[in-house]
Amino acid sequence: MSGPDGGVEIVAGQDMVEEGPPNPYFATRSCRACGVLVFGVVQAPEAGGPAVRVNVRTVDGVDLHGVPVLWLDGLHDTWAPLGTVPYPSPSAGLEVQ
Repeated sequence: MSGPDGGVEIVAGQDMVEEGPPNPYFATRSCRACGVLVFGVVQAPEAGGPAVRVNVRTVDGVDLHGVPVLWLDGLHDTWAPLGTVPYPSPSAGLEVQ
């Protein structure tokens, strides 16, 4: 299954991906079972569109530990950079028994 503009290829589980509600700025595809956003296409130029955005947490084998995360000010619609921090490990603070 190819995504909008041919920018995404789903190699397994195509039947589990559903199109989100109509939106003129962002076309989404989500997991039918859990609702997690898998990918989408941004059309709004102020958001860098048109461009495909992929939720890399849904891609097998991707390790985000330590990847820089840029926080932006969406609360005040300025989208100004607020700071950058490393992506936390999902298992940080968990003890293995």
